Amino acid sequence: MLKSCPQYEPVAWWYTRNQIGRGLRERYQPPGELPPRLLALLAELSEKPATFRPEVEKLIGDVFLALLAAVIALIFYKGVVIF
Repeated sequence: MLKSCPQYEPVAWWYTRNQIGRGLRERYQPPGELPPRLLALLAELSEKPATFRPEVEKLIGDVFLALLAAVIALIFYKGVVIF
């Protein structure tokens, strides 16, 4: 059975994020421009003050970016309408 190694966890997250990004770039081309409603949402979220510890805030941002990439992929390449 595998044992948890906390010292390797940040490296594992970094590697996982890079692998997800690489896979998405290989499968999909990035869109030229984001939809206006999505740009408005990003602007609104960027104006809110941080209320978390810096490491938690970074993790939340990374998860948000991964989710955003998945949503954009669905919208532009699968024809899914979520708004």
